[in-house]
Amino acid sequence: MRALGTAALAALLLIPLSAFAQDTDESLWLAAYGQGTIGAKGRLYLEFQTRINHGMSDLDRLIARYAVGRQMTPRIVVLVGHAWIPMFEPSLRHEQRLWQQMILTSRAGGWTIATRLRNEQRWLPDVEGVSFRLRTQLRLTRPIRDGSPWSAVFAEEVAVALNRREGGPQRGLDRNRLIGGVVRQIRPSVSMESSYTWEAIRRVAASYRFNHIVTVSMTSRFGW
Repeated sequence: MRALGTAALAALLLIPLSAFAQDTDESLWLAAYGQGTIGAKGRLYLEFQTRINHGMSDLDRLIARYAVGRQMTPRIVVLVGHAWIPMFEPSLRHEQRLWQQMILTSRAGGWTIATRLRNEQRWLPDVEGVSFRLRTQLRLTRPIRDGSPWSAVFAEEVAVALNRREGGPQRGLDRNRLIGGVVRQIRPSVSMESSYTWEAIRRVAASYRFNHIVTVSMTSRFGW
């Protein structure tokens, strides 16, 4: 009887675990970022991403994001921008976004702490009206040792849908990302980052999809 009870308990535990395993994906994201200065306080932001999903086998979407902004204080930058997102699965569709962002940067105990708040207005394919979403990210970076070109990076991002659209996002938690990786300073104005992201995406009927994402990105800084 004890063996039967143990087997039954194991079966009950395996049911949700197997369900999670079937609702996961592995992805490779490649990204290039440009961060520019225009005069003393003007700011320019450029971003291009390629996302290869479905077991790192299919080109799922591209993201072109750009913005202009201003350095409000030595610690605060604000940006206003647009994003165009062509999606290729199951057929070609497009998403358009307007977004507004504020980044607050501080330091504590050798860590650089960046807190990002982004507000988005999304025009989604096959969804009527505008979907509003708020995204917050906390990002920590620190050199592995003094004078090293290598830094460790950890981040968490939470996105919340602020309204409900029929056939689209539902009000409430939209997704959560946990990120860990390393950054290599190649030149004073160029860095490379490799990271792993665990992502949980909320879908209809309170179900979730879990993604395992490898990201490789390059950031360039320039000025006029």
